[in-house]
Amino acid sequence: MKSDVALLRATPIFDGLDDLALGELQDEVDVVTVPGGETVIREHEPGDCLYIVVGGRLRAFVTHESGTEETVGDIVCGESVGEMAVLTGTRRTASVRAVRDSQLLRLSKRGFDRLVDRAPQTAMQLARLLVVRLQHTLHHSGDDAPLSLVIVSSGDDVPLSRFAQDLAVALGRFGRTDLLDSAAIDEALGAGAAQAASDSAADVRVMAWLDERQRHAQFSLYKADATATEWSRRCLRQADRVLIVARATGPADIRPVEARAWWTDAPKELVLLHDPGASTAPTGTARWLEPPRQFALHHHVRVGVDQDVERLARLLSGRAVGVVLGGGGARAFAHIGVMQALREARIPIDVIGGTSMGAVIAAQYAMGHDDATVMASTRRAFVDGGSLFDYTVPLMSLIEGLRFVRALEQIFGTTRIEDLWLKYFCVSTNLTRADQTVHETGRLSRWLCASISVPGLAPPVFHRGDLLVDGSVLNTVPSDVMRGLRRGPVIAVDVTARVDLGVDPSWPVNPTSWQVLWSRLNPFARSLRVPSLYRILLRTTMLSSAQSVERIRNSVELYIHPRVEEFDLLDWKAFDRIVARGYDAGREAVKDWGSTVGGRESDLRA
Repeated sequence: MKSDVALLRATPIFDGLDDLALGELQDEVDVVTVPGGETVIREHEPGDCLYIVVGGRLRAFVTHESGTEETVGDIVCGESVGEMAVLTGTRRTASVRAVRDSQLLRLSKRGFDRLVDRAPQTAMQLARLLVVRLQHTLHHSGDDAPLSLVIVSSGDDVPLSRFAQDLAVALGRFGRTDLLDSAAIDEALGAGAAQAASDSAADVRVMAWLDERQRHAQFSLYKADATATEWSRRCLRQADRVLIVARATGPADIRPVEARAWWTDAPKELVLLHDPGASTAPTGTARWLEPPRQFALHHHVRVGVDQDVERLARLLSGRAVGVVLGGGGARAFAHIGVMQALREARIPIDVIGGTSMGAVIAAQYAMGHDDATVMASTRRAFVDGGSLFDYTVPLMSLIEGLRFVRALEQIFGTTRIEDLWLKYFCVSTNLTRADQTVHETGRLSRWLCASISVPGLAPPVFHRGDLLVDGSVLNTVPSDVMRGLRRGPVIAVDVTARVDLGVDPSWPVNPTSWQVLWSRLNPFARSLRVPSLYRILLRTTMLSSAQSVERIRNSVELYIHPRVEEFDLLDWKAFDRIVARGYDAGREAVKDWGSTVGGRESDLRA
């Protein structure tokens, strides 16, 4: 379909052309309607035309040799795409897909060349738009771009309308939010408009109305029908992200509308609804995560509980607070104090994870435990229970590790990671493959055993033929894992010492093992300040953090380093003093929270 002069005049790239030039251009430009999900440009193809978006949104991406796709950027109303290949005569450097139902202007290379001959200012205008887009790409992450969310019900008894209204209110704190369903469309455009068939005259009218609404909203919240209607299909074509909403206790069958959702490229997230008074940990989440489902994230939400819905809104809008707790033996008790300080400052914790002892502390908060419960359970397991070192024949390790296993099972029982109230992960090191493993599902105590197993001291965890050991070997403070979730600001708590395990400087050469032993057995012999094998092994696993302080500090919004160097890595009895040191560090860090995260504390405080 040929364009009209009014449509061309409203397009920024043609700004400044007179009526005569616009009239001539009208014959060169075609209006193209592209359904959401359809590919517009393919990588490596000849650049025979450019497109200008007048409605909807496109997304550019490149495909790596592994088959994975990497997003390059979005193309919104008024912007062009494909112009580089047209200008240079080269092949396409990226593919482009419509992420929503879109209306485009298509200008062929031949038509563009003729246009430039008649109106050279058009080429200058195009160059300006390219520079603006490049500057925006360099200085913006894209997290503030308008977001189109589609809510799909998976079950007959899902209170979808109430959930949608609650979520719209929570998202409204961060920007204008439109809640759109078939009834709203019919009310605005007439009965039956929402179910208009694709490519019909009514379809174009609905598309234009939705596009106008989306231009003025930060969040467009689409509620699909209960069945696979035309409106449900339209919603899915508009989706930047799809929320599959289900009753946590309901059947995990894939309903027709959800099945349709899996045909789209938009990432899918699962929202499991629980009764308002639910206090015990969720169960049975694993059945919702089985193939063919592949959710980017899943959420546990109690219906009508503001705290849960607001947490979901922060996660969806990129304003969630993620906390990472690093490993450090007994020094990790400081995390409890830091967490108490964050809670007192009313800073919400939406995602949490960690390594080694930091992972153990983090998991308790992910279960929903309060500060007093975390204090009591940690003290009972690691302080009051006596020595955790059950020595064994040193074939794979110095200790059997069964006491550590019992301590973890005492706290966590049979809890699974996917059943935790908060999104959680822990990290271990795969000795077999020289890589880190991020655990986001499975039995919690088992993966904590892996994350806390110092190589040489405790036995590795066997997993599918591989050996898993303490995550601190490669990543003591896994802020990069949290950052990879792209859900908002990250707080990292690092309890490793910059300088540790000093020895007596008066010894010019190493004392023999017999000399060390004699100094410990003979009360009259000269005392030797020499670290034990246990402490050397523990310190070795934490060198990754000590060597990466600046990288960690610069990659997070808030970096907290409690001063706990004076405490030994195995000084379990110093529990209360270490917790207090963490609390002091947390309170001090919170004072500067606003300046640290760019003044966004008003958005983040609960």
